[in-house]
This record gives sequence, C-alpha cells and structure tokens, in this order.
Amino acid sequence: MKQSGGHVIVQSKVGRGTCVALYFPFAETGERALSHHFDAGGDRQGNETVILVENDDAVRDVLNTLLTRLGYRVLLASCAQEARDLLSDTDRVDLLLSDVVLGGHQDGISLASEVCQDHPSLPVLLISGVADAEVSRTHLIPARVGWLDKPFNRKQVSQRLRDLLDA
Repeated sequence: MKQSGGHVIVQSKVGRGTCVALYFPFAETGERALSHHFDAGGDRQGNETVILVENDDAVRDVLNTLLTRLGYRVLLASCAQEARDLLSDTDRVDLLLSDVVLGGHQDGISLASEVCQDHPSLPVLLISGVADAEVSRTHLIPARVGWLDKPFNRKQVSQRLRDLLDA
C-alpha cells in the first residue's frame, strides 16, 4: 500500500473484532492514466528485440505496453516452449525477459539456464513476486542472469534492461 501511495489502518478490540481500513490513492482513468504510468520520459530507452515470456495474459499485456513505449520490439510468449520457438525462428533477439512462475512443464529459472547454455551471449532477465525469491536467486539461476522483484516500476525495468543490454 505504501509503495502505491496509500496506507492501512488496523483497529482491534477484544470481544468486538477487528476493522481493517485500506486507503488507496486517487486513480486516474482512461488514456491519461496510461500515458502517465507508461510515458517513457526520462527512462533509459532502447530499440532492441526482447522476448517476453509471461503466462498471465493481463501481466503480459501490461509489460508489452511498457516495453513498447520504452522503444523495444517485443515478441510475446506465454510459455517456455513458445520462447524457445521464437529464439530458433527469429534472426535477432537481444534479450529474454521471463517471469519465474510460468505454469506448464518448465519455469523461468530452468528456461534461463537452458538459454544461457544454448545462447551464451543472450542476456536474460527474470522477474518474480514469489516469496522465496531470495533462495531462487542465490541457489538456482546462473550468476549472469538478471533479476527484478515484483512489484517494480517503469524506471526499474528500463534501468535493469539497459544494464543487461549494455554490459
């Protein structure tokens, strides 16, 4: 709530119960809200090709919009197999961006390990909101794979992408 500009008030009295009040910040609607949240002004933009692997349609759509407005060409995949197909069918891919939790038979960590082995010069960025992200980050993924914890903002994404692409 604090990250979004809101706050929480919890009141509890023995024998009477608990009241939780959530205070959200004012939300803009329509195109004005989208341009405010996705405007790339001041962010580090690019023109490279990124494969975005995300099994949640809504999250994939939001990230696609964000990356496109940052100047990237985005190829969409909903699972690891689609990402592998895109890698083999596309002439030039500059970065793989994948969620850790993909559903299906393969997660983002195993996909990242496979990509690092098959395409050693391709940067990989994993995103995750899972509670055990610290364990996953330190024990299961190759050291050169980038990581970004959810929730993140536009500036964090643009910075992390440029860091990996420019390395």
